[in-house]
Amino acid sequence: MAIVVTLRKLRTDNNIKLKEIAAATGIESATISRLENNKTSGADFTTLDKIIGFFQERGIDCNIGDILTYTKNQATPSLAAGADTPVSVPD
Repeated sequence: MAIVVTLRKLRTDNNIKLKEIAAATGIESATISRLENNKTSGADFTTLDKIIGFFQERGIDCNIGDILTYTKNQATPSLAAGADTPVSVPD
């Protein structure tokens, strides 16, 4: 099972730089990068709320399902470079 982080796709589809989100939300660029690159074991609700708010303030319809999705597949989905990042979830 995996939670797939789709934040990078939302960000790049809207031509938004990672540093732009960081500057507007007060979230460290490194934190956003770790989230996008599956280098963290999770994100707190405050961080996710700030990220969603960033997009909504710019008129981009965004909710939690736009930056995180869940798959029941036991195998980690294969992904192209720069695509969504799977996060393993223990059974």
